[in-house]
Amino acid sequence: MLRLNWVRAGYILWGIRARRARTLRDAQLHAHDDDAAWREQERKAKEAEAAMREIARAAREAHRLSAHVTCDPPEQPQTGKPPNREAVIEWFRTQELMRGVGLDEDNKPVDWFHGLITRSEAEQLLAGQPAGSFLVRISERVWGYAISYREPARCKHYLVETAAGYRLLGAGQITHQTLADLISYHKSVAITESGGELLSAPVAPARAPACLTP
Repeated sequence: MLRLNWVRAGYILWGIRARRARTLRDAQLHAHDDDAAWREQERKAKEAEAAMREIARAAREAHRLSAHVTCDPPEQPQTGKPPNREAVIEWFRTQELMRGVGLDEDNKPVDWFHGLITRSEAEQLLAGQPAGSFLVRISERVWGYAISYREPARCKHYLVETAAGYRLLGAGQITHQTLADLISYHKSVAITESGGELLSAPVAPARAPACLTP
């Protein structure tokens, strides 16, 4: 009986020791797994930090290079009187034609634009036309245009400057975004209160102005 008790005690002790060994082994395995996970997280964090440093370095380099890029200066408006007809045509083709001046939405010549013609030629075209008839021509007096307008007894000419938008020369005139906007505006609003000039009847050129073609 005593021997049996000792055997049972031995089995119990062996079981306790076996469970302790398994517990210790499991703990060591879990510790190993936790350590591996921590190392993996640390590796990923270091990679992310290195990537952020590279992005910051690239951004600084791009900013440094952009600071040395020389930009073309903004286009300055022409001032003073044009020196000759050739300079006027060059100005129109390189600046105004690029903005669509003289062309409609379909890129076709508008019915009131005559290009570079003289004051005398404009008056000849308006002769015999009803009051309110008009045409627009490139001016040789300013870097801009002239509206030639037919009154019952004579013709009037109004200069349009282009330094900052399109506006008639004179105090209190409204600046328009395009030359076409200015013409459209004065179809319903008189150029002067005293004269009551409304641009009611455009006089079209016999053929498309030469300045509208390259």
